[in-house]
Amino acid sequence: MRAYVPSAIFLALLANTADAETWQAQPVSSEAKSVSACGSIGPLYTFELIDSQFTASTALGKSFTITLPADGKIAQKYNGGWYEMVGNVRTKQLEIINAPDCRWTLRNCEPPYAARRYC
Repeated sequence: MRAYVPSAIFLALLANTADAETWQAQPVSSEAKSVSACGSIGPLYTFELIDSQFTASTALGKSFTITLPADGKIAQKYNGGWYEMVGNVRTKQLEIINAPDCRWTLRNCEPPYAARRYC
């Protein structure tokens, strides 16, 4: 009976393990999609996806947390409605819009994700 106790504990821990992923991306001005000349909008974004909870943040703090739909597509306003993040979280193809003028494509950074400001 004792031989089964460690196995049962391991299986219980494995069953409660969340799918988690963290990555960073740098906003890059998308001149072709922007109405006017748009500058930089700041530092790296750090993204965290735990199961279906998606969090976007910068060095200034958390921008937003949402429950991600199954298809991974988002259109989330943040920062008082000044910005909107659109695209697909699961494919990591995201953009930031400051409607109607400016668009930035989020270019994914390569690890390691040390305390840095830019890719």
